[in-house]
Amino acid sequence: MHTLAYVFIFDKFAEIFIRQMHIIKVGGVPEHFNMPWHYASDNNIFAQRGIKINWVDYSTGTGAMMQDIDSNKLDLAIVLTEGAVAAISNGTKARIVQWYTLSALNWGIHVAEASAIKEEKEIFDKKYAVSRMGSGSHLMAHVHAEKFGKTLNETQFVIANSLRGAETTLTDKTADVFFWEKYTTQPSVDKGIFRRIGEVLTPWPCFVVVASENFLKEQKTVMYDALVMINQVNKNFKNHPDVVSMIAKKYHLEEDQVAEWLKTVQWNHELKINEAVIENISSQMFKLGLTKHKKSLEGLIASV
Repeated sequence: MHTLAYVFIFDKFAEIFIRQMHIIKVGGVPEHFNMPWHYASDNNIFAQRGIKINWVDYSTGTGAMMQDIDSNKLDLAIVLTEGAVAAISNGTKARIVQWYTLSALNWGIHVAEASAIKEEKEIFDKKYAVSRMGSGSHLMAHVHAEKFGKTLNETQFVIANSLRGAETTLTDKTADVFFWEKYTTQPSVDKGIFRRIGEVLTPWPCFVVVASENFLKEQKTVMYDALVMINQVNKNFKNHPDVVSMIAKKYHLEEDQVAEWLKTVQWNHELKINEAVIENISSQMFKLGLTKHKKSLEGLIASV
C-alpha cells in the first residue's frame, strides 16, 4: 500500500479517537494544590479512559468557579469546602462529589508592609480585601472573627478580585487586611508588599471536588472515570522523585518552601465525603448568616 494511503488511514483513526474523547471542563486556582491535575493531564493519564481535561485557572477563586459551575461553563471545580457549601446552600446548581484534600488550609493573615497593624486582634474593625463575596477569603474572615467573639459587617469587605488585586488594595489603603493561603502569598511577603501578622487553619479539610448538576445528570460515568484517575495520581504524588522541583517551577516557589508545605498536605485518593463534617460546615455557615437557609445533606452531596 502506498505510504500516503497509510497516512490517510492513520489520520482517520486519529480523528475518530479524538472525536470519541470525552472533554471535561475543570476549574481550579493556580496554586500548588492542583499540581496533580496538571501532571495527570500532561502525562496522558486521563486519556487512558478516553478523557481530555480542559483546565481553566481561576485567580479569582472559589466564588468565581461556583458561578461558572452554576452556569455550566465548568463541569467540575476544585474549590474550598466552605465556599462550596455556602454557594450550594444559596442556590448554586451543583453538588459536592468527593474530598480533594483531607488536610486543612493554612490561611495567612496579611496587611501592607507599611501598615500600623501589628496583631490579628487589631483587624476586626478594619476593611478586608476579598477576591469576591462568597469566596474563601470572605468566608474565612468571618470564621476567624467568630473565634475571637467578633462579628464582621458586610460593608467591611472590598472586592479585590485576585491576589494581585489585593496587593494593590492593601498598598493604596483601600483595604487593610487580606486572608490567603500562606505559601501562595510568600513571594508577596518576601518582596515587602505584604506583612503576615498571623495564621489560621481551616477547621475542616480544605478542598472538595464539585460537579454541576447538569454534568452529574448527563455524564456521571465519565465523571466517575475522571475521579478514579485523579485519585490514583493523588495516592502516590508526594512520592514522585521530582515533586518538589515540579511544583516549585510551575508556581514560582522556593523548593524549601514547597518541601515544607508537602509535609502538611494530604491529597485524598478515595471516592468519599464525610457527611458529618459537611453538616458541621453547613451549620456554621448558617449560624454566621452566610447562607440563606440550611440545606439538607442530600442537597449538598452527590453519591458517586
